[in-house]
Amino acid sequence: MSISDDVKDRIIESTDLVDLIGEVVDLRKKGGNYSGLCPFHNEKTPSFMVSPEKNIYKCFGCGKSGNAISFMRDFHGLSYPEALKELGRRAGIQVEEHITPKMKEQLSRKEAALLALDSAKEFYVKQLHSAAGIIASSYFRKRGFSSSTLKDFLLGYAPDSWDSLLTLLKKQKFTDENLLDAGLIIKNESKDSYYDRFRNRAIFPIQNFMGKVIGFGARQLGEEKDQPKYINSPQSIVYDKSQTLYGIFHAKSEIRSKKAAILMEGYMDVITSYQAGFKNVVASSGTSLTKEQLNILGKLCNRLYFVYDADSAGVHATERGLEMALEKGFDVLIVRLPTGEDPDSLLNNHGASVFQSYLNEAVSFLEFFVEKMEAEGKFNSPSLKSESIRFLLNIITKIPDRLQHDDYISRMASMLKMTDSQLTRIYQEKRKIETAISNKEEKASIVPQSPVNSERKITDDIEIIKAPIVNNLRIEETMLFSIALKSDELFDLVMNKVKVRSSHLISSTAIQLITFFELVSKQSGNYLNRIFSNTELSDELNHIITELAFKGDERSTNWSRFVKIQEQTNYPKLIKDLVYKLELLKIEPIIDELTRNVAEKSHEDILTDLKKINELNAKKRKLISAIKTN
Repeated sequence: MSISDDVKDRIIESTDLVDLIGEVVDLRKKGGNYSGLCPFHNEKTPSFMVSPEKNIYKCFGCGKSGNAISFMRDFHGLSYPEALKELGRRAGIQVEEHITPKMKEQLSRKEAALLALDSAKEFYVKQLHSAAGIIASSYFRKRGFSSSTLKDFLLGYAPDSWDSLLTLLKKQKFTDENLLDAGLIIKNESKDSYYDRFRNRAIFPIQNFMGKVIGFGARQLGEEKDQPKYINSPQSIVYDKSQTLYGIFHAKSEIRSKKAAILMEGYMDVITSYQAGFKNVVASSGTSLTKEQLNILGKLCNRLYFVYDADSAGVHATERGLEMALEKGFDVLIVRLPTGEDPDSLLNNHGASVFQSYLNEAVSFLEFFVEKMEAEGKFNSPSLKSESIRFLLNIITKIPDRLQHDDYISRMASMLKMTDSQLTRIYQEKRKIETAISNKEEKASIVPQSPVNSERKITDDIEIIKAPIVNNLRIEETMLFSIALKSDELFDLVMNKVKVRSSHLISSTAIQLITFFELVSKQSGNYLNRIFSNTELSDELNHIITELAFKGDERSTNWSRFVKIQEQTNYPKLIKDLVYKLELLKIEPIIDELTRNVAEKSHEDILTDLKKINELNAKKRKLISAIKTN
């Protein structure tokens, strides 16, 4: 797929990066930028920054950086063409693409699997509305699903055939490997052939955060006793159930808006709840709630409602999930449904208002566990009671917000008819032990740092700061690139008017950067767009360039000592001064080398070296004079 630079520019410039990233990160304004918790790694203190002016982002914790296209690729796992197409769709800009059979052969395995899954989805939806699909459409109608709900959730039907999907997709030039990668077929080892994974089943497509179909859930419609009621797509190169929440594509906006998510068990629970108006509902995709799923929700909200079935399996699922959620800092509430009910049955039998009343009566984890323990007789003997109390205190200590600990201990004392001081003493003993262990581990992890001589003076008036800011860049180089990345005009000034080149620079990183910038400077259009859209841009340079772009917004202590930056900066003069100072830095080592080992040199060599030293000192005085000149 070939997309013109003009279309790329229009797509990037039409994308509000704050809005795009704000869909998965709670961003807060910080000066001219926005900050939030990084979506690429777990952290408790925000180190992720978004610059709306430059349309770039950077995590100063893990190093992830780039523009809108980079974000779509890194966070949502899209290919470069897919990222452009999705951003174009959002911006209302048509991205022409023609995927021929030959191009399909050249697609990556992941892209091919996603295309196969999309084709399978279309097939299943079409089959639902065929004569053979009456068995599935009747089932969905009995469950109360409207036509719009069927369409919204892409519900379909897998026909009672061994190879109808396989035959269709092979005609579309998908290979056996593509279909195995997508989890759509199974190999018959005895016959060395393949057959459809899903047959005579109601189909529930599983969509990722961006709405791409990455797998399927399938419910039995026949009476086969030896078959499970539900089967799901296997783990694949595109589907990881531990990192997938069913319904997240439909629910993400409402979750972000309400700062709360309702967690359920199954497909039916989610769809019925969504249709009834509870649009911030998701399910843990056929697995126990995982840390990865909580990480996804943690970017959108801070409150979780656990609405699992009232049976023993549902209670155990609640227990496992809520401890992890509390540890991650969520405000957790447990919704207690009547015995024998699940969200699907409750909504169908009693309606949305009754379900809402149960949400309103949701209890904290403390009430949930105390009631459960009382029902199980866990407070009937001193030893059982002691064990239960320590279990509850252990959960409380895992809550990151220490201010909540006293409140929960007070509530717990009231519920168990004890004094606060009794529980506080046990709590403090536990905290003391945990703190000692933590301090021991922290000390063991400390690596002594060698002192660094960060600066030196060339003269009393000209100070050169030697500390590298990014990778092995000199601070002068850091400033040059940061200036260039402030705007198109300054990029043009550095590259095309002052003409900074590799011969002016010292560090290997700076030479790599200037070589790449020279390539970009020959292209038209927005330079930042050209930089981040360039397929030659390595991950390493991407990280460095993004950090340099943000450095331009931060005036460090070293920078202010290095040069007096006025409100109206004379950039041509500043850029030339930086180049001159780099020249000074190059001269010093040469002079040092020439004056070394004088005693071992011949008279002629000494005279030659003195001549060179005089020439270098003259050049040095000239550079210093140029820097001092206003």
